[in-house]
Amino acid sequence: MKFKDIEPIQHPSYPLFDKQWKVEFENGNGLSIVNGNHAYCDEDTYEIAPLYNGHLLSEGVDAWGDQVKGYITEDQINEILEHAENEKPEIFIKYLNTI
Repeated sequence: MKFKDIEPIQHPSYPLFDKQWKVEFENGNGLSIVNGNHAYCDEDTYEIAPLYNGHLLSEGVDAWGDQVKGYITEDQINEILEHAENEKPEIFIKYLNTI
């Protein structure tokens, strides 16, 4: 799956955040992608948050020190989506720690 294939919705916290793209895969991995004035992003980047079974990872990603990661490009999102879709959850988390 590619980022361009995900339909955006208006973020539930609009106008703090503008749009949200959300995807969940059969293996339990998922990704929330947002943009807007209060997101860690600019015109060409997005803020992401990994999901597991539809929920934000409660402890976040260790290397990030947070539940979200900002300033992620569309190319990076496509790579993250590939890992999310094709890897076991524990391998996906290890991958996220490298970003």
